[in-house]
Amino acid sequence: MKTLKSRDIRVKLKVGQRRKLCTKSANMMPCSGSRIQANEDCSDATYMIKKAKSYQSSDSYTAQAWMLTAKTLFPNNFSVQYEAYVMAKDLGNIKEAAFNLEEMFKLFPNENQLWAEIQRIAIALRKDSMEKDVIFLRNLFGLVPHNVQHQMLLSVAERSEDTMEHCQLMLLLIKKFPGKVSEHGVKLLETLFAAEKYGNFQSPFNPVRKLVVYDVIPLILQNKDIQIPTKQMYRLLQKSVEFYGCYSSQEQDIDSKTAKSGSRSGDLTKEGSIEQPWTHLFSLLHAAGRKLGWELVEMFAECSETPHNSDSLWQQIMSFVLRRNPVLASSEMSEATAGRIGHSVDDTNSLNSKQVFFCTIVLFLHCLCHFGAHINPTRNQGSNQGEPHYVLVEGLEQHRKSQDTESTSSSKRRKLGNEVNKVPVITLRRKASADTKIALTQSFVTALKCWELLHSNNYLEKELGRLSNHLCLDTWPWFQALNIDSLIYQGMHQDAISHLLRIQRTSDHDFQKSKANLQLASCYYILGKFSMACERLLDVVSSLPIASGHSVTHTTESNSLSKHQSGKSGRHLSYLSFERGELLQYCVKLLITCFREKTILSPAQNDMALGHMIVLSQFDWPQEEKLFLHIVNIIRKQGSFCYSLFFNYVISILFC
Repeated sequence: MKTLKSRDIRVKLKVGQRRKLCTKSANMMPCSGSRIQANEDCSDATYMIKKAKSYQSSDSYTAQAWMLTAKTLFPNNFSVQYEAYVMAKDLGNIKEAAFNLEEMFKLFPNENQLWAEIQRIAIALRKDSMEKDVIFLRNLFGLVPHNVQHQMLLSVAERSEDTMEHCQLMLLLIKKFPGKVSEHGVKLLETLFAAEKYGNFQSPFNPVRKLVVYDVIPLILQNKDIQIPTKQMYRLLQKSVEFYGCYSSQEQDIDSKTAKSGSRSGDLTKEGSIEQPWTHLFSLLHAAGRKLGWELVEMFAECSETPHNSDSLWQQIMSFVLRRNPVLASSEMSEATAGRIGHSVDDTNSLNSKQVFFCTIVLFLHCLCHFGAHINPTRNQGSNQGEPHYVLVEGLEQHRKSQDTESTSSSKRRKLGNEVNKVPVITLRRKASADTKIALTQSFVTALKCWELLHSNNYLEKELGRLSNHLCLDTWPWFQALNIDSLIYQGMHQDAISHLLRIQRTSDHDFQKSKANLQLASCYYILGKFSMACERLLDVVSSLPIASGHSVTHTTESNSLSKHQSGKSGRHLSYLSFERGELLQYCVKLLITCFREKTILSPAQNDMALGHMIVLSQFDWPQEEKLFLHIVNIIRKQGSFCYSLFFNYVISILFC
């Protein structure tokens, strides 16, 4: 009896302690709704949870025994089930935690605490982080049955009040369950289209468009069960081209107007860059084109980021255009001529005109962005940072060859003038890498050909105008550079001068002004306005930075270039690197050429001009030795020579 009485006393004491403990923790443990059978049940559950937690750090087995007992006694108490889940997580028992999560999802679908935990798991699933907690949550979710996973993600997405979060969760769902793309993909696209429409974004480069183009559209195009209407497919392609075009411009010039699209666009920039954006666009165009039955898109199946195969792609486009037009196919016209013919693409055939437009515009933008990356690499955040700027000018070698003789016959002058209208050869004067030479010249020429084709008829021009407005193409600095270079390339020097003078008036950058002056001098020279060319050249030279303590390095590339071109007829253009040595060398050569035209080839001789040429010939000695000897012969014939600056500037001992 004594033992029994003592036991009763101990039980009463424990119950009293338990109730005191329950009273203290009443505000800490939630006991809600229909799951509370009575206040005493709640206090018992709270007591057992407290006991389990008290042993968790010192005796995990005892703690788990208490929690298992609590789960068994109170299967409908959310607090008990949730604490069992938390304890399993803390102890690293991932299978037990996954089982508890599944049970809670089935039994307590309205608990906010449960949905907050599922939300944390969804965030972990979207992260690429290798943090321990994130990896644990991803692995935990992986142990939940697939049908429950699907229901969890779908439910948490439907409960989300934020549209972007809802779309990201739905994207996570269809990535996790590719078989559900046909069920949720098209609806997700419509939600994103509406979000972008009412989001007041100022540029196609925004977070919503990125979800559409980079994430959702590829998943939909890969699904064979989804049939997309043709007009909807055109809409997807249009949005994709706009996004990747703006993204590439953003990548090259973070301060351009296309990047200034509000805080939303800025936030997208901080998320990081897209690796190989053009490869993504090529792949998307290929997948969409195959669904549309386009023949041309096969050429994008294995395209790379670099424009080395751009000429081959252009040849395939022109071949397609010519095959669709028997008149052009049977004629012996050049591709450039065919591209300018208004009916080279049939306006009435939507299938042909659409695929020609999208394939050509993608190739054009690809070449344009690589062209911009090479002519002005400081705008580019990629791999061209070590490259110099490049500027297109008229080559001097072919003209100098025709000037080496003293003949001034009008027939030869007319022949030289007619060469302006011929298709020129483009070279790089600087010893650039082979990749740079190919990328720069091919991207420029191919972009120019694509631009001509896109203006070949009313339909293509209309589509181009609409896309250009969305891209703000006219504001891209490298598009303006392409426009000027194309005018020089086509021999439209007067139009190029108009554009360059406008840049001179409006630009605040010394580099842009110097570049414009150099191209103006080149254009004035080819038009025979030698005095104006000299004025611009002097402006360029005066704007060059002083190379303190270093002499100018002379290259012999002009010699090799002359030999390489000596057997060719027609115009030659050169992309000069915008570096002091090479620019100074070109300016001096052009000054000499202008003086030669004004002095040696004119009936009246001018001692001052002859003296200037003697001074300038020292810069690239002995390249100008032949000119110097010719000037000496002129002085001997005229019997006198007066040049007051002779002893100030003629300093080369090699003259002796």
